[in-house]
Amino acid sequence: MENASKALLIAAGIIISLLLISVLVFSFKKISEYQSSNKELADIQNTADFNEQFLQYNREDVKGYELVSLSNRIYDYNIRMSTEGENDEGYNPIEFSINLNGKKDMFVYSDSEKYERLIGRDKYNINIFQSKIVQQAVKLENDYGGSNVATKLAKNLDTFTMKGSDFDTAKKTFNAYCKKKTINNQNDLKNELPNIFKCYEYMQFKNGIFRCDNDNIIYDDATGRVKSISFIFTDRIL
Repeated sequence: MENASKALLIAAGIIISLLLISVLVFSFKKISEYQSSNKELADIQNTADFNEQFLQYNREDVKGYELVSLSNRIYDYNIRMSTEGENDEGYNPIEFSINLNGKKDMFVYSDSEKYERLIGRDKYNINIFQSKIVQQAVKLENDYGGSNVATKLAKNLDTFTMKGSDFDTAKKTFNAYCKKKTINNQNDLKNELPNIFKCYEYMQFKNGIFRCDNDNIIYDDATGRVKSISFIFTDRIL
C-alpha cells in the first residue's frame, strides 16, 4: 500500500511537472509572439515615418526651395546612413531626380547668355544637383554674406547691368547690400556679374513650382521604404 501511495505521488509530481513545463512553453511562445508582433508594428511605423519625410512632397505645387531642402536630406542620408554611407544601416540609397522639362532658360537673367550658367542642364540626379547647383550656390551666398544678401543682389540685376541707371548707382547699391565685398570700379562690377547672374538663377529656381511624378515614386521591395522620387518643372515661377 505504501509503495502504491509513493508511486501515485511520483506520478502526480511528474504530471504536475509536465503541466508546468507545458504552461511555461505556452507562455514563452505567447510572449515571443507578442514581442514579434510588437516589433513588426514598430517596423511598420518606422517605415511609415521614414516615408512621410518624402511623401509630404507628393504634390503638384512643390516649391524649388523645398526641393533644395529635400535634396539636402537625401544627400545627407545617402552619405551617412545608406549601404553606401559611413554608418551603413543596410538600406539602399535614395534616388532623387529633377526634370526641368526643357525650360531651364526660364531661370536665366536675360543678359547672362554669354556667362557660364549655374543651371546648365535639363535633368539632374541627387549628386549632380548637389554638386552643380546647391553647393555652388551656397558658396556664392556665403561669399556675399548669406542668402538674403545674394537674393537682394539678384533682384537688382537691372541696376548692375545699368539698365536705366549708371555705374555710381550700381556701385552704391552693391556696397549698401554687401558688406563682405566692395565694388570700386567698373572692372570690379564686371567681375561680380557672373556670380550675381548665378545667384539670380538660384533665386528663380527656389521660386519655381514643381510637381511630384507619382509614377516614379518607387519603394524598396524588401523594406517598403521609398527608394526613388522624381519631380518635374511646371513652367511656373512665383
